[in-house]
Amino acid sequence: MILKIMLFSALLIFNLNSIASTLIYQPVNPSFGGNPLNGPFLLRSAELQDDHKPPSSGSRSSPNTAAERLKSRLDSVIASQLASSILKNVIDDDGNLSAGSVETDSFTVSVTEIGNSFIINLDDKVTGESSEITITD
Repeated sequence: MILKIMLFSALLIFNLNSIASTLIYQPVNPSFGGNPLNGPFLLRSAELQDDHKPPSSGSRSSPNTAAERLKSRLDSVIASQLASSILKNVIDDDGNLSAGSVETDSFTVSVTEIGNSFIINLDDKVTGESSEITITD
């Protein structure tokens, strides 16, 4: 009886070894060499897991109509000319910053020199917001 059990165990062990084969890795994602038919499944799984909301239709990132594009370009040109006129008043003939201030209807720009640093304060008169830029040599 013991001999039969040992013989059966030996046959079972040798039989299991003959069934085993080499494991080969095969990617699932088609971008990395996997089956192209997995693409739609993986895309749908990713969409279901996505927590980010797309921007609402009311808030567009860029203007669409010709009038909106023209207004945007005009705003850019006006802002550029305003920045140019402000810079002319705080930059000396050598191209260096100098202490001083410029005031418009909407903004106040003041440049203060402290040691080797310049502090530029931008104050928006309309909204009350202010920004400070520090430039160090």
